[in-house]
Amino acid sequence: MLNNLNGDNERRSRALQALRDPDESRDEVLRKFVRLASQALGIPGSFISVLDDEFQTVRASHNFELQRSTR
Repeated sequence: MLNNLNGDNERRSRALQALRDPDESRDEVLRKFVRLASQALGIPGSFISVLDDEFQTVRASHNFELQRSTR
């Protein structure tokens, strides 16, 4: 998603911050999506995460407890 922001560190930082910050309506859609993905693929769990230079932050998950980890 952020490939078009290569070389523009200020825009990249703002985009990453927006994705890391909680947004209840966006996050609810993502939670529904990961549940649907798990059901459709027949897998027990799934997640959507945001990667920055230091951390991986899970924005939505289904049967996956980890919320944040170092990269």
